[in-house]
Amino acid sequence: RNGLSENHMHLKASGYTEEINWRSFVKKDLSDIDRYEQFINSDGIFKEFRKTPEKKNELLQFVLKFKVIRIILACSLREDENETKEITIIFKKNIDRILKSQDVINTLSVVGLYKKMRNFEELENFLQDKKYPTIDLTSFATSESDFMEQIMRLIYEDNKESDYMCYLFNLYIAGMTVLKFQFVQDNLGMGFSRFKEKEDNKSHFVDNEDNDHAIIRSVFHKYYREKYIQKIELRVGPKDSISEYVTLIDNINRYNSGEFEKAKKEINGTGLKLNKIRYGLIIHFIKMLKRPNEDYVMDQYHKRMDLNRQSDFLLEAIRYLEKNAENKIVGIDTANFEKNNRPELYGPTYRKIRNCSPTESVIGATFHVGEEFSTLCNGLRAIDEVLQFLDYRANDRLGHALALGIDPDHYFKVKRDNVICSLGDYLDDLAWLYAILLEGGSNSMLLLYLRDEFEKYKFQLFESTLPNEDIPSFDDYLASIYLRGDCPDTHFNLKNESYDNLRVYEYRFNTSNKHHKQSFLNKKARMLFLRYSFDPNYRERAESSFQTKVTDKYKACVKLAQWLLKIKIRDMHVYIEANPTSNKKISIMTKYSEIPALAISGPALLGEEDSIQLDVSINTDDSSIFQTNLVNEYSLVAASLLKEGYSENDVYAYIEELAIASNVHSFIE
Repeated sequence: RNGLSENHMHLKASGYTEEINWRSFVKKDLSDIDRYEQFINSDGIFKEFRKTPEKKNELLQFVLKFKVIRIILACSLREDENETKEITIIFKKNIDRILKSQDVINTLSVVGLYKKMRNFEELENFLQDKKYPTIDLTSFATSESDFMEQIMRLIYEDNKESDYMCYLFNLYIAGMTVLKFQFVQDNLGMGFSRFKEKEDNKSHFVDNEDNDHAIIRSVFHKYYREKYIQKIELRVGPKDSISEYVTLIDNINRYNSGEFEKAKKEINGTGLKLNKIRYGLIIHFIKMLKRPNEDYVMDQYHKRMDLNRQSDFLLEAIRYLEKNAENKIVGIDTANFEKNNRPELYGPTYRKIRNCSPTESVIGATFHVGEEFSTLCNGLRAIDEVLQFLDYRANDRLGHALALGIDPDHYFKVKRDNVICSLGDYLDDLAWLYAILLEGGSNSMLLLYLRDEFEKYKFQLFESTLPNEDIPSFDDYLASIYLRGDCPDTHFNLKNESYDNLRVYEYRFNTSNKHHKQSFLNKKARMLFLRYSFDPNYRERAESSFQTKVTDKYKACVKLAQWLLKIKIRDMHVYIEANPTSNKKISIMTKYSEIPALAISGPALLGEEDSIQLDVSINTDDSSIFQTNLVNEYSLVAASLLKEGYSENDVYAYIEELAIASNVHSFIE
C-alpha cells in the first residue's frame, strides 16, 4: 500500500544489462577477433570445456560462424540490393565449405566474401542505430525479436527458399541459445564462485559510454514500470576522483528525471499516482580474490593499501558534495568473494569513512557476509566479526547473512558430520564459539569442551611456527582475535604508547570494542596478532587443510551460537537484506519457501514460537542476471508460502510487514 524500497541491488547488474550486452555483441564486427578471443578465455564462458588451444580455436570458429549466419540472414531481408544478393549467392554456393572451416575468416577471403560482408556490416550497424536508437531503451530487446520475426515471415512467404532459410534460421537459434546462456545466470545450486564467473560476463561486450549510460537509464525505466518503487539504493564501485562521483550523480539525476516524465505520460489517465523515485548511492568496496603469486601476508597488505586510497577519494567526495551539492552517497558496503576477505580487513575503512565524514552526512553500513563459507560456524563467525570490527550501530544492515537462517541439524546431515576448512579457521571458530557462549551464559560443560578441543589441535599450528615459550594459552589466543579489527600496520609501528594515547590514531584501532583494551595490554596477544598479520610461515600453516568429524557437543555449540547471534543482532537493531531469487539460484534450495530469510523473519508465520524474529527486507540483488524484478520477488515468496498451505491472511500480512520493513530499513531519508 505504501510502496517498496529496493535496499540491495547492483547498478551495473540491474536494468536491461543482458539485452544491452546482447545487442552490443551482435553489433561487434566480424573482424574483432581479439575481442572474441577475450570472451572465450573469460572465466565462466564455455565452462564445460577444457580449453586446450584446439578447443579455443573451435569455440572461436563457432562464434565467427554464428556472426556469419547472422549477416547472411540480414542480407536475405534486403535482397533487393545487388550487393546483398551477391553475398547470399556466393555464400549458398560455399555453405558447406564455410560452416565446416577451421579458419572462417580465411575461407571467406578465399571465396571473395570477407570484404563484402565487412561493408555490409558497417552499413547494417548504421541502419540499426538509426532504426533502434539508444534513446529508446526497449529497442535493446525489440531489435532482436523484430529481426527473428522478419526472418520467420520471410520463410513463411517464400516457399521456394524455405528449406534453405529454415536450415540457416535453426542454426542461428541454436547458436544464439548457446551464446546467451554464457551471459545469463543458470547455475542452480552451484555456489557463489560459479555465480561470480557468470556475473563478471554480464556486460562483456558493453564497452562504450553510450551503452554504460543506457544501463543506468534502463534501471529507472524498469523500476518505474513496476509502479510501486519509492526508493532505490544503487550499489556502485569506488571511484578515483571527486569528478567521477559528481559526473555519475549528474547522469543518474538526469536519467531519473527523464524516465519519470516518460512514465508519467504512459500512465496518464489510468488513475495511478506515480512518485519520482528517490535514490542514494551505496559505495561498495570489492572483495578481490587473492593475487596470484602472492602469499597471504602481501595480499592483505596490498588490499589494505587499496582500501586506504579508495576511502580517501570517497571521503573527499562526501565532503565536496555536502558543501556544493545534494549528497547522494548514503552508505558503504563490500561485495564479492568472502574467502581471504574477512571482515577484519575492512574495519579501519568503515570506521574511517563513518567517523571522518561531515556530521551532516549519515553514512549507513551494510556488508555482504555469511553467504559463502567453508563451515556453518565460519559463516556465523564472519557475521559477528562485522558487528564487532566494523563499528556497527543501530539501523545498519547485513547483506544475505544466509548462515543465520540455515538449520544446523540439516546442515550437518548434508555434510555427513564433516568439518572441512583451514586449520586456522577451525581454531578461530572454537575461540569464537567460546566467546559468544560465555557472553550468553552457557553451561560450563560446553565451554570446557571448546577449551579441550582447542588444546587438542593447537600444536598443529604452533609447533612449527612459534618457539615453545611463545605458544599461547587459549585465553591469549582469544585475546588476540579481539585485536583483528585494528590496522595491523599501525600496530607494527607502535613503540611504547599507553592505551590512552591510542585515540590519536583515530579509526586505526577498534577501541569501541569492550574487549579491546584488555587484549591490547596482553603482550602475548599482541605478539600473536602480529604473527597472524605479518608472518608468512604462520599464515601458510594456518591456511593448511583441516578435516574432522563433529561431535554432538560441537553441534550443540554451533546451534546455541546461532541462537545467541540472532539475539545480538535483534538487540542491536541491525537488519537483514534478503534476496530470494539470488539465494535460491546460488544455493541448493528447491523452493522459495526454503530461503533462510523466512526462517529468521517469519517465525510466527512458520509456527515456531520460540524462534528469534529478525527484521528483513526483500530485494533483487542482480536483477538482470537473475531475470527478475522487485515486485516479482515478493510475488514468488508469497506464491511459495501459499503452496505450502499457509493461509492467505497470514501470507499477505507477512508480505505487508516485509514491504513496510523495506522502507524503514532504507538509508534514504
